[in-house]
Amino acid sequence: MLLRGKVAVSTELEHRNIRISYAANGAILGLAENLGGHNYQTTVVAVTSVTVHFIPKEDLVSMIQDEPATGMHVLELLSNDLTTVYSLAKRLPERGRGIRLRRGKRQIN
Repeated sequence: MLLRGKVAVSTELEHRNIRISYAANGAILGLAENLGGHNYQTTVVAVTSVTVHFIPKEDLVSMIQDEPATGMHVLELLSNDLTTVYSLAKRLPERGRGIRLRRGKRQIN
């Protein structure tokens, strides 16, 4: 959780660093990766001096179980993240390339 300051949020796409957005006071960063147990796919770089608080997965899960309103808020945050990613993906230029599965293996056309 970003308690104070501003950060730039980016991800890598086709070996390029793409800035997604900026985040400021109160932003929850890495929520999907934390809950899903995945490696972080997002890079956050401080733009100003920042203060952050890390919430371990076990503590977050306990809060969600103990407080249904917290669980609903987490779902809302995840939904907002998904909407942002979807809108960014729609703006990517068509490159005439696609990904298809063949015999259980990924092939890039």
